[in-house]
Amino acid sequence: MSSIPRSKDFDYEILGGVSREVEEFLREDEASNDLAALLHHDCSAEYSTNSGMQYDNFINIPKEFLKLYDGVKSNSSMGLLPEINRAWISIDNHLYLWNYYTEDENNNEFALYDGFSARDVINSVCLAKPKKGVFNDKVRELLNL
Repeated sequence: MSSIPRSKDFDYEILGGVSREVEEFLREDEASNDLAALLHHDCSAEYSTNSGMQYDNFINIPKEFLKLYDGVKSNSSMGLLPEINRAWISIDNHLYLWNYYTEDENNNEFALYDGFSARDVINSVCLAKPKKGVFNDKVRELLNL
């Protein structure tokens, strides 16, 4: 095996010191507890399906709503806004809202909000009550992204 010729201008002593520091940090990291151990929780634990929740009705998510995931480029999230009977999906900088509480079982229509900049990514969606006197009295919820 041939050895790589050493350059006269390169300080191998500094490189060796950096290498030792990195190795020490890695040893310290391996010796520390991981997050699951710190939380005293086994990450692979089975979750109980008997959580005490009552189900009034099961509603199927429209296939069109789920197909939106095919277009994900960087980030996607999903959730419910039960105060307004809407499910939401954010895909990159697009927000989709679906009215899941309707008499029509074939309700596959949803609203798209896509006026956001391409560099903006929607990570979460929630509702908030507006401060009295700021908006018209008809505004009861504010959509926060």
